[in-house]
Amino acid sequence: MIAVVKYIEKRDQSMTPPVSNLKIRQVINPDEQNKVFAFRYSIYFKEWKKDFQSADHGKQVITDSFDETAEIYAVFLNDEIVGTCRINYGSKEILPNSDLFQYAKFAYFYGTQNALISYLILKPEYRYGSLFFKFFKEIYRRLLQRDVRSAFLTCYEPWLPQHKKIGCWAYRKALQYADQGIVVPLVLLTRDHLRFRRVASPLLPLLESYLINDSSFREAGSEEWQTGRNIYIQNSKSAGLNNGQKMDG
Repeated sequence: MIAVVKYIEKRDQSMTPPVSNLKIRQVINPDEQNKVFAFRYSIYFKEWKKDFQSADHGKQVITDSFDETAEIYAVFLNDEIVGTCRINYGSKEILPNSDLFQYAKFAYFYGTQNALISYLILKPEYRYGSLFFKFFKEIYRRLLQRDVRSAFLTCYEPWLPQHKKIGCWAYRKALQYADQGIVVPLVLLTRDHLRFRRVASPLLPLLESYLINDSSFREAGSEEWQTGRNIYIQNSKSAGLNNGQKMDG
């Protein structure tokens, strides 16, 4: 199961609640995980009317087998969950949805040092403020800690600018996928310093802080991005595909 992200109706951003009292942490306790699964159901099925195959309508939860091996994170306001996401690591398992993400074309980026970010969702009142970026910073911090070099996720086309602002690359055109609707596959190359600078990514300070003792990471990161992009496009052409996209940003 992949994630589709978030914002549908237009809303006055001045109405967004403050995020200072929100806490972001990993969810390990089974009872809290069940609350996360119920939160997914409330957003994807009750709000979005998306009937995922993994939905249990009797228990009113959305969960699948990849939850067992994932790191699950949630945003809490006191005891209430207002956002969540899941991270699965290619170093631990074969990641799902390979037909969508085409992981093999990114084998240049350190093979299995990749991850899949899914179920990235927020409550409606938090979808238009700073929480998305704050939450993604914590996700990114964890990716750096695990030495992930390429992280895959999806979004809807209207919300592509936010993900590009983070530093994601839309390397395929939007397409209809399973029960998710029309989604845009994205990849975040976690050490692409040059790209982060170009888009003024809020992740840039974290990258520079994490790799501050590596004097070559700026040049290596930029070369890594350029070489990997070229390999991906060459592989796409050799396979007769027309979905290789130019590097944007």
